[in-house]
Amino acid sequence: MSTKPLTFAPRELSVERRIDGTLVLRSPLELGPCDWRVTDFLPRWAAAAPQRIFLAQRNAKGGWDEITYGEAWSQVQAVGQSLIDMGAKPADRLAVLSGNSIENAVISFAAMSIGVILAPISPN
Repeated sequence: MSTKPLTFAPRELSVERRIDGTLVLRSPLELGPCDWRVTDFLPRWAAAAPQRIFLAQRNAKGGWDEITYGEAWSQVQAVGQSLIDMGAKPADRLAVLSGNSIENAVISFAAMSIGVILAPISPN
């Protein structure tokens, strides 16, 4: 567990008061570079820490099934390529009927990484 103290951005706020009573609140702080998609961090961490655990889930024996960043990125690329090979293209839609699982995460990241619109459906 990390004992490093949390750091937060300074509390700064600009307030625009409009004649109709509307208040527009803005941060005067510039937004720095950031990842714009949830899938952007996976290849970066697969390169930086390929053996670090990305996801883990309980298995039927009470133990843990795990996937590392490196394994996940490799599987996401393979599944993404398989989707492309089956004719998937950006803006296509894919419904996934599945509970939460590592496999669900892999197909979800694969679809999102190639621009396919994902509709996750819980079996519940």
